[in-house]
Amino acid sequence: MELSRLHRTVKRGRSDGFTLIEGLIALFVFTVALLGIAALLARSVSVSHGAYLRSVASMQALDIAERIRANVLLTPSEMAYGGFTSCKAGSLPTVDTSVREQCVANACDKNTLRAWDQTLWCVETAERFGALFRQASITEDSGSYVVSIEWDERVIEDDNQQSIDSRSFTWRVSQ
Repeated sequence: MELSRLHRTVKRGRSDGFTLIEGLIALFVFTVALLGIAALLARSVSVSHGAYLRSVASMQALDIAERIRANVLLTPSEMAYGGFTSCKAGSLPTVDTSVREQCVANACDKNTLRAWDQTLWCVETAERFGALFRQASITEDSGSYVVSIEWDERVIEDDNQQSIDSRSFTWRVSQ
């Protein structure tokens, strides 16, 4: 009988919790899972930012398309919005604000309006892309315009290495 009571005492004193080794293994597994989630988060932020930049490029291309169509003073043969090649990072044109007041008062001619549209569009495009902006151009092609915008984008590769890639967006505008 005495042996049975001793056996119950030992059984009652036994702990059913984790040992230190089990706790360290669980912590290691949890840490590896968190690192995987962090890499996934970084990748999703990169992809999301790339989508945002493409969206900005699309909006800017649509902006100049609407500016071209809104210049009703130009006949279709005069709509020479193309050839605007000075829109590059580091050599942006300056915006003359007096032209805006002149055009708002309906006192500007069609060529002044076209130059204003091109200059303002170029500066606004560069501002929206910030330091990532490379260049933008509008070229004529068979009665339509091709709007191209180029920028740099940070890309996270499959092995989690970061690199800078040049991206471009092209939009064809018909009259």
